[in-house]
Amino acid sequence: TITIGQSGETVALGSGVSQSGLGITESDQWRTTTDTLISAGSNVLLTDFERVDTDGGGKIGTGMTHSSGTWTFPSTGVYLILTNLGFASNGTNGSNFVLNRIHSTTDNSNYDIATSMTMGKLSDHADGTLVVSSNFQFDVTDTSTHKIKLYAYTQTGCYISGNTGRNQSDFTFIRLGDT
Repeated sequence: TITIGQSGETVALGSGVSQSGLGITESDQWRTTTDTLISAGSNVLLTDFERVDTDGGGKIGTGMTHSSGTWTFPSTGVYLILTNLGFASNGTNGSNFVLNRIHSTTDNSNYDIATSMTMGKLSDHADGTLVVSSNFQFDVTDTSTHKIKLYAYTQTGCYISGNTGRNQSDFTFIRLGDT
């Protein structure tokens, strides 16, 4: 039975009809755990992650897995991937631009740039910071072949912000529905 509205009207489901698949069945959030130095002109694969589980953080479903920077989805479906990368100055060099990139594959071999969000200018002051966000809706039709990798790029040296106690660079995966 499904309750509709505040007045409590209900709809009975017919024989053989299931409520499975209603609502979000997978939602998971991860973050970088430490500051990561990125050298000038480097496209760096991010590999240092932990699931957000402090201050009430949680997940729905099985959750994502990763190995050496490659992310695997727990089930097929259309996923919304949200990324926020905190870039921090190394105190000596600013940067005319920084990039937050999601690379995807549908054959577990050849990766393409799915998103490449640019932001500039990162100050050369010790407290210079900025956040670059990106998102991608990925149709995962096969969990063994459909994967992603997360990259950061900087024109000159800087840090990706990370912390085990709070989100400074974070990644959210939400399964929106069936493929």
